[in-house]
Amino acid sequence: MRDLLVKCKRYGKFLCQFAVEKMRGLDFTLPAASEEIQNSREYNGYCKTPEKHMALILQSLRVPYAESSFLDIGCGKGAVLREASKVPFRRVAGIELDGELTEIARRNMKKLGLERVECIQGNAVTFERYGEFNVFFLFNPFSSAVLSQVLEKILQTLEDSPREIYIIYHHPVHHHLLDVPGLHRESVLYDRLKNYETYIYTNRT
Repeated sequence: MRDLLVKCKRYGKFLCQFAVEKMRGLDFTLPAASEEIQNSREYNGYCKTPEKHMALILQSLRVPYAESSFLDIGCGKGAVLREASKVPFRRVAGIELDGELTEIARRNMKKLGLERVECIQGNAVTFERYGEFNVFFLFNPFSSAVLSQVLEKILQTLEDSPREIYIIYHHPVHHHLLDVPGLHRESVLYDRLKNYETYIYTNRT
């Protein structure tokens, strides 16, 4: 019975948010994936992280926001970028493989007047700018094979740019890949609406 009530609440909220977005000319709520992504075993489609849960995640971080830069890896339509923009990060950016989703994210940011938020179309495996950021968000965007490569690239930047980093892994299907020397799980948060956990890792001692 409780599960049914949770599902009803979830879909009711989904419909309300979708209706409000349509009136405002925004597009965050509907899940989406290109045909290429749907046919891929390596990449997952876009699904929105609930606003309240994302706000809780950001409030829990022990970082000096004004000195920190936030990157959403697999940002989709930009829902997480919208929430991150409400926090006084020095920079907020997202990278997305799907070109159509990147354009939707850019339109959403422009509609909201968030021109400072950067929406980058690109492949996370070949992305060369991880060293510019210290807070990373992932909503289960990849297979374990791709995630391991991305994590390796992030950790490699610590050699040239030593800094405290945070990796926020929402719906952490492949969390074992983050059990590496130098990183530790600092906290676990629970998304009641979608029944997902969020693991937050850091190299902070």
